[in-house]
Amino acid sequence: MSAENISTLVIDDLDVASDAEALRELGIRLVSSLRRTGFVALDVPGISAALTTPTYDAMRRFFALPISEKMTCSGADIHGQRGYTALGIERAKDQRLGDLKEFMHVGPEQQTAVGLENRWPEDVKFRSAHLRLYAALLKLGEIVCRAVALGLGLPQDMLWSNCRRGNHLLRSLHYPPLGSGAKLGAVRAAAHEDINVVTLLVASRGSGLQVLGRSSGEGGTEAWIDAPMRDGVILCNVGDMLQRLTNNWLPSTTHRVVNPVGKDGVCSRYSLPLFVHFDSDFMISTLASCISADSPNMYPDSILAGDYLRERLEAIGLG
Repeated sequence: MSAENISTLVIDDLDVASDAEALRELGIRLVSSLRRTGFVALDVPGISAALTTPTYDAMRRFFALPISEKMTCSGADIHGQRGYTALGIERAKDQRLGDLKEFMHVGPEQQTAVGLENRWPEDVKFRSAHLRLYAALLKLGEIVCRAVALGLGLPQDMLWSNCRRGNHLLRSLHYPPLGSGAKLGAVRAAAHEDINVVTLLVASRGSGLQVLGRSSGEGGTEAWIDAPMRDGVILCNVGDMLQRLTNNWLPSTTHRVVNPVGKDGVCSRYSLPLFVHFDSDFMISTLASCISADSPNMYPDSILAGDYLRERLEAIGLG
């Protein structure tokens, strides 16, 4: 299986109130693709270079700053959930070595439920560019959540109504040129699954992102696929929260960022994923429609989304 086999769906600016049938058709195709390969490429005309280019430009300026200046956007009180996290801090679950990446987290500007505030650099263009892209991706996240709910045969509002106050995070992510860490066995991002509901990733021009896909549907052979990195594409994948809710009907997508070889190893790689989360007080309980004699409940113990998030953050070196 290759990247050319990955479904690409066009998502125009749907009105969730009046375009219910278009949402349902989108949902059926989304659920089919997510179940078959774990992720899907979305062609979203509304999220264009006019939004992404200024954000990438601001990222490059920020990550080129001395570490002392970047650390002014950090702090023990924000637990890696806002502001700057330095190189090697986050690691994949059950991995000993930290990933070769650094990042900035941008969340909702007004969110009393979580009680965290964004930490901004002095570059005002960084703030404005990231907030514009955050708003556009979150709007897309609502469309995806509503469509997926319909594709699962649920009420349109079932998923998104429980995400309205979620700790959604736009991660401004930098993989520096490879250095001594790679020689010690560290990688840009070890194989992992995302914690959240769905992830929306602005396609980067840099290579290295690979997804573990199935070659022929359920029961097919697993193989690493190079993710499509075309301008204008948003990659969408399922996270562990949605996998748990659907009793693994929609599988959380295993992915990694491999270390490049040759001249690519001396270049930086930048990436912009948005992580959509359930509200912290949402109880994740397996959907009854996803339980059957052939598919017994794999998660009999319900858990609050906030508790689940904290447990997983601690396992990867954050929180």
